[in-house]
Amino acid sequence: MLGAWVRRRPASSHHREILYYLAVDEAEEVRRAIAENEATPAHAYLLLANDASEEVRRRLAEKVARLLPDMPADEASKAREMAIQTLELLAQDELTRIRAALSEALKSASNVPHHLVKQLALDVELIVSAPVLQFSRTMQQCVCRSP
Repeated sequence: MLGAWVRRRPASSHHREILYYLAVDEAEEVRRAIAENEATPAHAYLLLANDASEEVRRRLAEKVARLLPDMPADEASKAREMAIQTLELLAQDELTRIRAALSEALKSASNVPHHLVKQLALDVELIVSAPVLQFSRTMQQCVCRSP
């Protein structure tokens, strides 16, 4: 029930704070819904990136990868900075499935930090490296700039 409520709530500042506190809820269903909710505040991303549930981390990886290209590239953007930190954490996840979901979500994204795409491209698991090596414009730009 609470998971459905979380998915339907409008994005007021009070609701964002509630979403932040629910990011550590006991119920995995609630944390999954928080991970998917676009109104979840960026400061909750790091909590969710360290969640014990693979499914929570996978959903977070897909959402943040989808949102990052549309975030202001302004270096002072706190939300963008937190999103990048979250993706860096997820790119190092011990589970290949999480890294693969992230790579798949970022493969066609633009405005993604080169170091993040490069990290995924250098992953030892082909299921992780292949999507960005094959489809990423960011990776192609990295290769073209290399001496």
